[in-house]
Amino acid sequence: KKLRVHFWDKQFCFRQIPYWPIHNHSFEFSSLVLKGVIQNKKYKLNLVGSEKNECFKYKVSYDGEKSIINCNGVVYPRVDVVERVRAGEIYSMESSTYHRSRCLTENAITLMATKVSDPVSDVFTLGRGNLNQLTFDRSIDLSKNYVDYVLNHLFF
Repeated sequence: KKLRVHFWDKQFCFRQIPYWPIHNHSFEFSSLVLKGVIQNKKYKLNLVGSEKNECFKYKVSYDGEKSIINCNGVVYPRVDVVERVRAGEIYSMESSTYHRSRCLTENAITLMATKVSDPVSDVFTLGRGNLNQLTFDRSIDLSKNYVDYVLNHLFF
């Protein structure tokens, strides 16, 4: 297992462009919300549906600090479960579950325990445009003082 601390802040978030928040993971995890409220939506994917729900399914691969996504077909996601998880509560996710999480409060802190083993599932993200292939730089801009921001805005 690995432990990760996630800092969520509405004024200070990293969003890749294009912003496609529905995704799955290659591992199972459980997250304890230490501060704030997290909304977690779980989705079921249908192979048929209306055009307004159409999403392209992109397979994600990794190359160092880069994510490479390749179009892998069309799906029609529908919300299956919506959870509001408050401080002191835990939410869990199986590797193949498609979900989207967001902070409902000004900020939040979660402690995630991942069950790291051989990947249980391929990683996918869902997007609105058919872009064939994209590459994202996943590194953090170290020129900004993130530690001071976290200490000054999330804890005090």
